[in-house]
Amino acid sequence: MYNAVYIIMNLFRTYIIFKFMNVFFNREEINHSREKLSYIIYYLWITGIYLLVNIPVVMLVSNLITLTLLSFNYRATLKQRILSVSLIYLILLCTESIVVLLTGHINSPIFAKNNYSSVIGMISIQLFTYMVVLIIENYKNIRKGAIIPIFYWFAIFLIPSASLFIIIILLIATSLTIWQVLFCIVLLLLVNIATFYLYDSIIAEMDEKMTNKMLVQQNNYYERQFQLMKTALTTTKSLHHDLMNHLSIIYSLFENNDKKRLKEYLSELMEEKGIKKEYAHSGNVVIDSILNFKLQEADRKGIRVILELNVPEQLSVKSFDMTVILGNLLDNAISACSKLSEDKRKIKAVIRYDKGRLIIDIKNQYDNVILYEKGNIITTNDDKNNHGIGLSNVKQAVEKYQGLLAIEHSDDIFSVTALLFV
Repeated sequence: MYNAVYIIMNLFRTYIIFKFMNVFFNREEINHSREKLSYIIYYLWITGIYLLVNIPVVMLVSNLITLTLLSFNYRATLKQRILSVSLIYLILLCTESIVVLLTGHINSPIFAKNNYSSVIGMISIQLFTYMVVLIIENYKNIRKGAIIPIFYWFAIFLIPSASLFIIIILLIATSLTIWQVLFCIVLLLLVNIATFYLYDSIIAEMDEKMTNKMLVQQNNYYERQFQLMKTALTTTKSLHHDLMNHLSIIYSLFENNDKKRLKEYLSELMEEKGIKKEYAHSGNVVIDSILNFKLQEADRKGIRVILELNVPEQLSVKSFDMTVILGNLLDNAISACSKLSEDKRKIKAVIRYDKGRLIIDIKNQYDNVILYEKGNIITTNDDKNNHGIGLSNVKQAVEKYQGLLAIEHSDDIFSVTALLFV
């Protein structure tokens, strides 16, 4: 009777695990057929191991391995997978242990066959676990998968890892009463649910920090563009007022073939009227603002920039995403060129729109030093907090538009091409 109930309830448990995975991982752009098949295999494997072996330590290891394999259905970092599997299994173990203890079962050796046989207990375990996952589903930020500092990650990971060890010790302890063990496991469950909340809050904070940083950049870009437009308007009015006087002097110098004085006069005129270089004037306010801000910075650092720009005034790309993509690609290029001698500082930026495709191609000289972490390129700047927003973030923004990000590097040229369908 108990085995038959287990086979049925394990179907419900598999669905609960699917709900847990949805808390941690985004299901967009995954192979749904493969996902379904993997959960069917998980169900059959765990059910088979239970019916044939049913030794707690074997079940523990089997669950950890299969949960980890299930996580590979979804796009995530290795750290996110480890933490997710640890928290999910710890919650499952806590709820199961609480119900088992409440139904009078205690002190089961972890290396011997499990003799628990309460049908009511088995049903109660899955219902209790389902209630817990419904609570945890309210945490909406976890699946964003933001990159959090390694120290935060380690601190959060330590909680479920330590809890798992403590629960095992509690369950095999012979000197504790059932109520003492039950109280401790309930506390551990609450601590780990709080860890979910903590993890969710940290990701929300990191996401907000990223958003604020992008908004500050956008404001700087727009302020720069506004100043350029204001200067151009003021200069136009001033030149129009004194136009005949200036033209007569220029014409006289030209007639006398006095090139030196003509050049000096034009330089003084430009300086006096505050004429500043405008690098981009496509009419697309977002792109022009970013380019005029970033390329002015490149100019100050002695970096030669070759710009090819052909975009319409309106594009269906959000200004936030354009700031992430174009702003950070130029930041990376400028940062790399700044480390070179002045004669080698060069950036070529090609931005063009053609038949629903926006292509952003940035090439720059670099010092042939590239750092990788888990297959991803990371910043070489010492200030990790204010630099290295990362090509991974650029890639995420590009993928919102079903786009692709291609990265290539030779001995002295680093190239990034972003293709967006807009």
